[in-house]
Amino acid sequence: MKLMFSQHNTQANSLTAITNNSEKLRAIKFNAGVYKFWGADSKEVYEENCRSMPPSHPWHKWKAFDLTYTVNSQHYRTKEWVDIDWENSILVLGCSQIFGVGLDDKQTVPANLENLAQKPVVNLGVPSSSPMLHWINTTILRKHDIKPHAIVYVWTFPQRVTILDKEFLAIHSGNWNTGSDPLFHGWNYYENHGIEFLRYLIESTIQQWAITGCDVLHYTLCNDTAAKLNSVEYLNTNMDLARDQKHIGPICAKNWAENIFSKLNNFRKIE
Repeated sequence: MKLMFSQHNTQANSLTAITNNSEKLRAIKFNAGVYKFWGADSKEVYEENCRSMPPSHPWHKWKAFDLTYTVNSQHYRTKEWVDIDWENSILVLGCSQIFGVGLDDKQTVPANLENLAQKPVVNLGVPSSSPMLHWINTTILRKHDIKPHAIVYVWTFPQRVTILDKEFLAIHSGNWNTGSDPLFHGWNYYENHGIEFLRYLIESTIQQWAITGCDVLHYTLCNDTAAKLNSVEYLNTNMDLARDQKHIGPICAKNWAENIFSKLNNFRKIE
């Protein structure tokens, strides 16, 4: 099985800048392993924070922390697909907030949820991804007859667009490249287009999982999305920050996991 993927251990913007050149994307070597930096949490950003943060700033705690990213051969922060006990696992889909950019392997939302649920949790977070990608990966999972214990969606910004490549690589377009990407502008020409598209993506995923009988939860990290759709709950991001100072920190990740675990407990399948 292959899922759509696009993670990389380079600066996020350096990849999205090559939106129209997938050959350059394919040239990046995708290797499983353990990394010290990832995407927006780059070595350059870390060194700049070391120089610029005031001595009293709480960010400096990260200097004493041995942060690691452990990824599989598709650069998902989880085991290889053949090593996953899918039937007994909880799957969590989302963007960089779920992947855990700026957080250690043990600090991510899925890692916290695994500790609470005492069940395997599969981190299917993809940095910079769009709701399209999560819907595509849902279709791939169902095509391979994956029937997990439960599945959790943390839907990201509906304005993002995923550009598909025939070799399961995905290039993402979002507000980081609005000045150079006509596709992003076209997608957002109508104010509510992204929201309405997401409405049908959510309905589609509900229908795809209905036959399996597994529990499904839907969240969003966008307050505006939650206000316009009745089918998703807003997860507050206004707490602490990760090492890169752009993504949710360990306190927020733990809070999200506790919220998810509480909702799953309402299904009375996790003890």
